[in-house]
Amino acid sequence: MLRKSMLALLLIILLLGQTLPAAASDVLSEYAYVATRYAEDEGLPTGEANTVLQDSRGYLWIGSYGGLIRYDGTNFLSFNNEMGASTVRSLFEDSKGRLFIGTNDKGAVMMENDVFTPIEGPADHSYLSVRSFAEGKDGAIYLASGSGVAKIVDGALLPIQLPAEENEQFYSIICDGRGRIWTCTSSGDIHVIENGAFSVKYTSAEFLEHGRCTALATSEDGAILIGSSEGEILRLSLSGSGTTVSARFDCSRLGSINQIKAAAGVDLVSGLNGFGVLEEKSGLHRIDHSADALSANWAELDYENNFWIASSNYGLIRYTGGCFNTYNEQTGLSGVFLNAVHKEGGRFYLATDSGVLLYDEDWNALQTPLVDALAGIRVRNITSDVNGNVWFATYAGAMRYEPKSGKLTAFDEEHGLQSNTTRVVYGLSDGRVLIGNQLGFAIVSGDEIVERYGSEAGMSNSSVLCALELSDGSVLVGSDGSGVYELKDGALIEHGFNEGLREGVVLRLTEDSQRNGSYFVCGGSEVYHYENGAFRLLDNLQKNPGSVYNLYDRDGRIWILQDAGILSADKAGTLAGEIVYTPTYGQECGLSGSLSANTWCYLDEDGTLYLPTRNGVSSFYFKSNDIPIPRGIVNSITVDDDFYPHPVSLELDSGARRVTIDMAALLFTDTREVQLAYQLQGFDEAETIVNDKYAKVSYTNLPGGEYSLSVRVIDPLSGEDSKTLTMRINKAKKLSEYPLFWFLLAAALIAGTAGIVFLGTRYRLKRVQKHAQELQDITEQALHTVARTIDAKDEYTRGHSSRVAVYSREIARRMGFSPEEQQRIYYIGMMHDIGKIGVPDSILNKKGPLTPEERSVIQQHPVRGGEILKDFRALDEIADGARFHHERYDGSGYGEGRGGLDIPLVARIIGVADSYDAMQSSRCYRPGLTTEKITSELEKGAGTQFDPEIVPIMLEMIADGSAPVEEE
Repeated sequence: MLRKSMLALLLIILLLGQTLPAAASDVLSEYAYVATRYAEDEGLPTGEANTVLQDSRGYLWIGSYGGLIRYDGTNFLSFNNEMGASTVRSLFEDSKGRLFIGTNDKGAVMMENDVFTPIEGPADHSYLSVRSFAEGKDGAIYLASGSGVAKIVDGALLPIQLPAEENEQFYSIICDGRGRIWTCTSSGDIHVIENGAFSVKYTSAEFLEHGRCTALATSEDGAILIGSSEGEILRLSLSGSGTTVSARFDCSRLGSINQIKAAAGVDLVSGLNGFGVLEEKSGLHRIDHSADALSANWAELDYENNFWIASSNYGLIRYTGGCFNTYNEQTGLSGVFLNAVHKEGGRFYLATDSGVLLYDEDWNALQTPLVDALAGIRVRNITSDVNGNVWFATYAGAMRYEPKSGKLTAFDEEHGLQSNTTRVVYGLSDGRVLIGNQLGFAIVSGDEIVERYGSEAGMSNSSVLCALELSDGSVLVGSDGSGVYELKDGALIEHGFNEGLREGVVLRLTEDSQRNGSYFVCGGSEVYHYENGAFRLLDNLQKNPGSVYNLYDRDGRIWILQDAGILSADKAGTLAGEIVYTPTYGQECGLSGSLSANTWCYLDEDGTLYLPTRNGVSSFYFKSNDIPIPRGIVNSITVDDDFYPHPVSLELDSGARRVTIDMAALLFTDTREVQLAYQLQGFDEAETIVNDKYAKVSYTNLPGGEYSLSVRVIDPLSGEDSKTLTMRINKAKKLSEYPLFWFLLAAALIAGTAGIVFLGTRYRLKRVQKHAQELQDITEQALHTVARTIDAKDEYTRGHSSRVAVYSREIARRMGFSPEEQQRIYYIGMMHDIGKIGVPDSILNKKGPLTPEERSVIQQHPVRGGEILKDFRALDEIADGARFHHERYDGSGYGEGRGGLDIPLVARIIGVADSYDAMQSSRCYRPGLTTEKITSELEKGAGTQFDPEIVPIMLEMIADGSAPVEEE
C-alpha cells in the first residue's frame, strides 16, 4: 500500500529530471528527490497535517486535525489520550527542550519530560486557537492566536494589548536579532513588541509590493523574512535603529506563503501551491514540482536532511535526496519500457520494442529519418564502433547507422547473417563489430560478414546473449545455455561446466578491473569470477533473489544490477570469501522503475550510468546520498503490565518479573541501512548486534541491582557508529539478595555455638524478621551479642569489641571508603577478638602478671580467631581482621610476624583502633591512660607498631572528640 501511494504521489509531486545546484547548500541533494506520502494507509491516523517538527531528541511530531502524533521512523503514536482529542495547529520547542503545542480549540499545552500541562488562559475562554509560538531573548514564550498575542508567565497567559482591528487574528510570531517580538495579523498588519509592550505597527504596503503579509520568520543571521499572499518574500536587515529591505525573492510559483523556517543556511518556504528551499544567492529551488495544489502548511528539515511537509491535501510528505536522476517528466517516458540506452555524438539513443527514441544532450526529443526507419521494429541493443557509427541489434537483423551521412545499412539473413533475431552488437577495438544472434555470432568488417560461429563451430547452444573483448585481445561471448565461449586466434574454446560454471545462461560478462585475464560472469541468478582457468561461485555475495542482469567493477566495489535496483559490495572482501554488506539502491532512492533482464545500460566517460527501466530512464553515479548516522533511542519499556514511553531512567521494585525493552535507530530514511547494538551491562556478557533498525528484547527475573543499558547505531558499510545512548535501570533487591541477610544467619550461628561451647550459656537468637526494614536492627543485635559474648570473658574490657568497631568504621570513613565498605569494617571490628573464646577465664581475668606460658596462650587468640572465621565467606576479610590485628608494622607482632603492607589493611585499621581502646580503658593491672599519654604512645608507635598513615587519622579523632565513645 505504501508503494502504491508513493508511486501515485510521484506522478503528482516528485521532482523528476531536475537537480539542484550543489553550491546552493549542503542540505540540497544533487539528485532527484524521492517523495513518500504518509496518510491513513501508511499508519498516520489522519489524511492531512497542519504542522511538523523534529525535537532535540530526534522524534518527529505532527500536528493535525487528528490530534498530536509522534513518529520514530517506524511507528506513529497518537497522544490524544494525554492531550485530550483536539486539533493541533502549531508546534514549537524552546531552548530548554520543552514542547509547546498550539491547539485549535483548547489553547496552549506544554509538554516537558513527556508530561502534558495545559497553559491557563483568560477566564473569558479566549486565546483558544493558537497559531504560532516564539521565544524571546529572555527565554519567555510568546504566542499568536485568534484572539491576540500573549506571553506565558508562570504557566498562565498574560495578554499583550495591541491596536488590532476587531475580529483580527494573529497568525505568525517571531523574535528578531534585537529581542523584539514581531507578529502579523489576518489583515496583513505587522505589530512589533518591545520590552513586553506594543512598540510600532506597520502595514503590508510599507514593505511589500504586492499582497499582504502572511508569514514571518527570523533567518539564522537575525534578519527578518516576510512572506506575502502573492508569493513574494523579502528580507529585512536590521541597521541602526531601523530596518531596511535588503533583498526580494519571487516565490510566486508556491502561491500564498503559509510559513517560512530558517534551517541549515537556507529557508524552507511552504506555500499554498507547493514547497521550496530559498537560498539567498541562488533564489528559490522548487522541491515538489506539484501539478496540483500541495497546500504546504509547514516544513521541517530533519537531521538526515530529509524535508518533511505538513500538507492539507496530502497529509505528511517526506522528500529524500536520492541516488538517481530521471528524465521522464521532460521526455514523456513515464510508463515506457526501455531495452537499451546509448549515447553517441551528444545524442541519446533509446531502444524499445517498437523502435528507437532519439534525444539531444538536453533530453529534447528528435524526430529524424532514423527514428522513422526503425519504427515498429523491436530493438534490443545499441552500441558504437570505433568510427562513431551506431549499431542496433533488432529482430529484423543488425543495423549500422552513420550519423554524419545518415546512411542506414542492414546486416541480415540475406547478407549472410545466421538469424535476423539479433540480441547483441558489440564493437571491437580493431574496428570490426560482433553480432550475436539466435544461431551464433558473426564478425563484420567494413560492409562484409567475414566470420561466422555457431553449432558448426562447436557451440552446443548457439544463442548469443552478450559479448566482451578482454584487454589481451581475446573475445568472449555468453550463450543462452552452454556457458562462455572464447574466440582467440581464430579458435573457439568453450568455458563452462567442466571449469566450475554451474549455470549455462550467461547474461553479462565484465572484465576484472585489474586486467589480469579475469572476469565476472552474471550467470542466471549467480555471480562467478573466472581466474586461472576456473570459475568460482561468489556464494558469499549477499544479493536479492532473482537473476543478476549486469555487473560493474568500479572504485573497489562490485555493483550488481537486479530487478530491485543496484547492489554494492566491497570487491576485496567479496573475492576473499568474506560476508560483505551489500546495500541496495532502487526505487526508494529515486530509480524511476524496476530493472529487467537483457536490457543494456550505457556508462558515460564521466562515470554516469544510464539505465533503461520498466518506467523510462534513470542515471546513477555509483555513490549513495550521504546520510548521517542516526541516533539510538529507547522507545519504550514494558514492566509486566506497566508501560513506560521513552523513559530516561527506570526504577523497578523487587517484585518486577519481566522487562521488555523496545529500542530503535531514530531513522527516517528508507534508503539508510543500519545495525542496532545494545547491551544491558551488569547482565549481558557481551553486546548484541542486529541487522535491523529495530530491536525488542525481554529480560525475565533480573536480580536486584544497578544496570546500565547502552544503545548505539552502526553503519555496516563504514563501521562508524553513533554516540552511545546510556540509560540507568535500578531494580530493588529482595531480602534474600542482601549479603547481610546471609551474614546475619552465620553470625547467629557463631554466637550460639560460642555460647554453648565456651560459656555453657544458652543463647537463643531471635528468628530473622521477614521485613527488610528490620534487617539492620537484627544484624546489629546479633553482632553485639557475639561481641558481648566475647567481651564477657574479660570483666575489664566490657564493650571493647563494639568500641573498636566504631573507631574502625570512623577511620575507614575518613580514609574515603564507601558506606558499604565502612559498614563491612564495622562488622569485622565487632568480631576481631572472637579468638578469646578459647582463652580460659583464669588467664583473661588474672590480676597479677602473666607467666610466659599464660602470655603464650593469650597471644594465640588471633590465630584461633582466624581459624574460627576462615570458612565464613559471607563477609570479605573477616578472618583477616581477627588473625592479623596484633601484627606490628615493623614485623615484630604476633600471629604470623607480618609487617608493613603485607598486613591486610583492615587488620592495620583494627590494630590502631584496638590499641587505642586498650590504652583508654581501665584494666585489672592499671587505670586507663590519659589522652596526652595515649597520643604520645600512638605517635611513638607510628611506623613501628602502627601504620603511619592511619595513626594521624586516629589522632584527629581524639582531637575532635570522635574518640572515646560510649558503648553502642
